[in-house]
Amino acid sequence: MAQIFRYSLRSSSQQADTTMHFTTLIATALLAASQVLAQTDVTWYAGADCTGAVVQVSLDLGIDSCVGAIGGSKSIGYSVQPGPGLIVYTDFSCGDAFTEVGGSGCATAPDGFNVGSVNLVP
Repeated sequence: MAQIFRYSLRSSSQQADTTMHFTTLIATALLAASQVLAQTDVTWYAGADCTGAVVQVSLDLGIDSCVGAIGGSKSIGYSVQPGPGLIVYTDFSCGDAFTEVGGSGCATAPDGFNVGSVNLVP
């Protein structure tokens, strides 16, 4: 009878380990999925209203990371998914903001200015 009892304890322990591994796997998968969903892409254009030559493309921007343009960009096309906002600046160091956008669309710098940098904020 004692042998049956020991076998049951070992079996319960194995079940607990399996449940813990499965829970960890599900949590990891959900975290990875949320990272993919939070992707933000920016395409920098030489002309206003997202026209003209593509100056650069910035893919998968991180939260609170200032990204500056390589060259003169008059506008940006953006896709911010989901929730955070993208602040758009006229300087290259995320100092002089002219708008905050979200979702997908196009932002054009004010007359006399270029889009210099962007920063994704929570």
